[in-house]
Amino acid sequence: MVGQISGKRGLIFLFIGMAALSGCIIGPENGTSVLRERIRNRIITSNLNHPALGATGHLVRWNTPIKVNTNNIARADAAIDRYGRLTNGLIYFTKTTDTPTNGIVFIEGGSRNADGSPGCGNVTNTPEPSVYVSYTFDNSYALNGLYYVHLGSTACGDAQEGNYPSAIAEHELGHVLGIMSHFSGFTGNEGLRNSNMFAVIYNMYSNPIGSKAEDLNIEIVAVPSG
Repeated sequence: MVGQISGKRGLIFLFIGMAALSGCIIGPENGTSVLRERIRNRIITSNLNHPALGATGHLVRWNTPIKVNTNNIARADAAIDRYGRLTNGLIYFTKTTDTPTNGIVFIEGGSRNADGSPGCGNVTNTPEPSVYVSYTFDNSYALNGLYYVHLGSTACGDAQEGNYPSAIAEHELGHVLGIMSHFSGFTGNEGLRNSNMFAVIYNMYSNPIGSKAEDLNIEIVAVPSG
């Protein structure tokens, strides 16, 4: 869910968390133009025109590889592995045991809902529990900065609440990677195996950083097994 937003272009504060509650290119077929537009609109709404990323009209995402410290949390390790495998290396990470200047750190526990109550997963800029996060990017529209993914809390075991143990970790990674708003298939507990989420994140990272809406090349992708 998305909470109160405040701040300035490129430095927008909001809460990104889990709402309680799923490639290989396939050839042309009837209805693919409609599907392409649906994917394009989801990318535009949740990234290019989203206020959390300054509503710049440009695609804002990371350059890869992305540094990540999983703190040896098994479901975090599984999540970054699944991103690499299912996207065939389009999205990949470099693991570190340090705290990167630009990158991601997973934290066991401390997740908060928008009202501050314990939640299942959320993204912050601090290792301490928080309901806010500020996303930053450089002049090329490449995401940068340090982001903490909190998994689970005293009120939620994320491994049990997700559709599979790493599903909520994959959802929260989706936010850090540039999906700012929720849509069908990206509501909280589905994970990267969901075809809607997979299509959006795949196409975000198959297009160049800084792309405008009219320049987006949308591919119809199916989620590989695994």
